[in-house]
Amino acid sequence: MRAVIIDDDNKSVESLFTLLNKFCSFVTIVGTCTDVYNAKEVIETSLPDLVFLDIEMPGKDGITFLREIHFPNFEVIFVTAHDDYILQAFRLAAVDYLLKPVDPQELMNAVELSKSRIESRSLTRKLEVLAENLIHKESKKVDKICLSDASGYHVIALRDILYLCADNTYTTFFLTDGRQMLMSRPLMDYERLLPDAQFFRIHKSYLINLSHVTGFKKSEGGSVLLSNGQLLEVSRRKKDELLDMMKEMFLY
Repeated sequence: MRAVIIDDDNKSVESLFTLLNKFCSFVTIVGTCTDVYNAKEVIETSLPDLVFLDIEMPGKDGITFLREIHFPNFEVIFVTAHDDYILQAFRLAAVDYLLKPVDPQELMNAVELSKSRIESRSLTRKLEVLAENLIHKESKKVDKICLSDASGYHVIALRDILYLCADNTYTTFFLTDGRQMLMSRPLMDYERLLPDAQFFRIHKSYLINLSHVTGFKKSEGGSVLLSNGQLLEVSRRKKDELLDMMKEMFLY
């Protein structure tokens, strides 16, 4: 689970960092911020699943900051020294509300609850996408995919996807306009979702759009050349299957 800590008190950030490392080892801190004005950029850059957010910070409180984020794609745990915001916090659907100094057991409980909500939300999104694509497949009009990140939702035409690259449990989309989009889902999810006739897994790390293949170079497993000049390795066990698909798609 990827997490960000936003708190104007450096000692509080360090304390929470230590507690998470000790009691919630499955949580990886991918960003911290002590200035609420830079917090949005930190979130958009690090794409967290969970944000630990202080409430009272100079210039803008955490609740106001959270309200300004449209379609937040993460869970929130408020961490503060004040207890007079509890009702307001829960109205914003915070996972939990922790008072400083943070109690380790309460922290573990809050993080476990957050994890459950993230997994549930992920399943809901998968079912929604599945239902939508089944409808589209019936009408043979599957030509776009909806990707969501911390900044919102992005509808991408399949023809504009060059390839996808695995990054542990995350996936980066490489697009024809040069953009790269990091998604918090594994490559396997997209391999199952995207149409087999257009996308092919050439390697444990790569899923390519066959319509952007411009060449194949023979060497060991081989490499495919894409329309943007990118050369990607093909695993030996995928070589023959890829070549067969290329023969079916192109005049040979």
